[in-house]
Amino acid sequence: MYIHIRDRVLRVNLVLCLLCLSLAPARQLSSQAPAEPAGREIRAHFYDFVPSTAPSTSVLISKRRTQSGVSVQRVALSQTHPRLDYTGLGVVWGATNLHGFEQADANDILLVGRSSTGKGAIALLRDGPSGFAQVGPLYEEAGSRFVAVAYSGKKGRVYLLDSWKKRIVYASMAVGASALPTQWTTLLTDQGLSELGAANEVQLWMDKDGDEPRLAFAAPLGSPQSAYYIMDGANGVQVTLLELGAGDVAKIVTQPLRVGTPTVRVEAKPGLQVVVTDLVYGTPLGTGVVPPGGFLDVNVGTVGWGQILGAGLLAGPVGPPYLFPYKSWGQAEALDSNLSIETIGEIESSTAWVDQPHFRATVGIDWQQAPQTAASYNATLLVGSEQDLVPIAGGQYALLGAGAVAFGTNVLLDPASMPKGIGIVDLPIANDPMLGGTVTLLQWIISKSPTEAKISNVAAFFIYPERFDPDQVPQGMQASKSKGGARKPRTRRRPESIFVQHARYNWLVTKNKGVLMDKRVRAAFRKLLRRK
Repeated sequence: MYIHIRDRVLRVNLVLCLLCLSLAPARQLSSQAPAEPAGREIRAHFYDFVPSTAPSTSVLISKRRTQSGVSVQRVALSQTHPRLDYTGLGVVWGATNLHGFEQADANDILLVGRSSTGKGAIALLRDGPSGFAQVGPLYEEAGSRFVAVAYSGKKGRVYLLDSWKKRIVYASMAVGASALPTQWTTLLTDQGLSELGAANEVQLWMDKDGDEPRLAFAAPLGSPQSAYYIMDGANGVQVTLLELGAGDVAKIVTQPLRVGTPTVRVEAKPGLQVVVTDLVYGTPLGTGVVPPGGFLDVNVGTVGWGQILGAGLLAGPVGPPYLFPYKSWGQAEALDSNLSIETIGEIESSTAWVDQPHFRATVGIDWQQAPQTAASYNATLLVGSEQDLVPIAGGQYALLGAGAVAFGTNVLLDPASMPKGIGIVDLPIANDPMLGGTVTLLQWIISKSPTEAKISNVAAFFIYPERFDPDQVPQGMQASKSKGGARKPRTRRRPESIFVQHARYNWLVTKNKGVLMDKRVRAAFRKLLRRK
């Protein structure tokens, strides 16, 4: 999951999910009369992978320009699911998807805000044959303003952030519940965390689910100590300072991470000694003391295929973000003066492993000004190896070699229901050990007309032999036990033997119904792309 909160970007690896929330500047909470949160626009994408009334695709939420109401829609690969224009809450401030532990389930969505009677309120929406609809009545509470919500599938709890009563509360709730809970228990108040006293401009989300869920809480922007982990554990509530520059954490800020990078920049409190670690083997790559200013460039040798990098304090734990390197050739192009193709590769590099049933390739189309009407463009995803990389005009590259496989889809642009255009191709990676350690390339070709096409960059990603589990950091994920119990490392990149090539061919063509292009089709694509 990617969660973007203005200038903060945190990576959460359980699901592929993109949540965009735009926050207005912080406001002070009056002691005389509770202040309203500034207008908070909801723009969210939820990429879900569970069976539902529509194919495994995206749930999109956007707040309309009017103060009340949001639009909720599930977008399939080549069609749209009915859209709900929801006005059950007078004002909507937060959005999240309700999901179970280690499985996404965006069929259920929680919205928080204010009811038409001025009370704090929460609503449950569920996808069905006719699109999303409200499940059960609103939960309303006088004197409250619910501004954020989070859910722990492992513990079966909903957490609400109440800005007026300066607290976080929780209640038991199972996925698929027929109604919202009505009995809530206080988890934390401003007596235990003073930042809750100015909770209008903050966010709350589930940073790590488990037997003891860990919430992440971000207080008003500009606060010197403005982010915390809140552990809801068997031994009570524990609060840990998270904000960089003010606490005992360090993170890599060199993003995206490319293969061949010699140094990475780490952010931490000046004077602390930090270390960059290869999480695959659990070995340090470089260390140093953070100078004034809070940034240190750490020499890591050369970032290679199959590594996963993280940073932490010397002798301390390695924390997120966990960065997966990838390689890129050429540049993503613009469809016209208003529409541009996003650079691809970062998401795929962090979600590719053997027996990954939910792997998918995605492309986004950004606009400077929202189009007046919805549109759909033909799109082709090309998948291959480095041997399929072909130079074309203008210093660009195209994945049009003899071994490239094509998948057709479209990119839907609908400014009424989403903040960008989206194209998706599902590519479940087979449970074939031969695929572990191989490098695969992706590229998108997007056509506005039969005689005009634009391309994304070409991105190469590494298929890890097994899933990366942040709970195992920093023990190393590519170590296997021998008969004697000792641990031995696996190879980082498997040679491209005929057997590996055959395994990839089965994965791309047989398993995922791709098309191996003939010379005529490849030549036609090359000719089309040379029309610059």
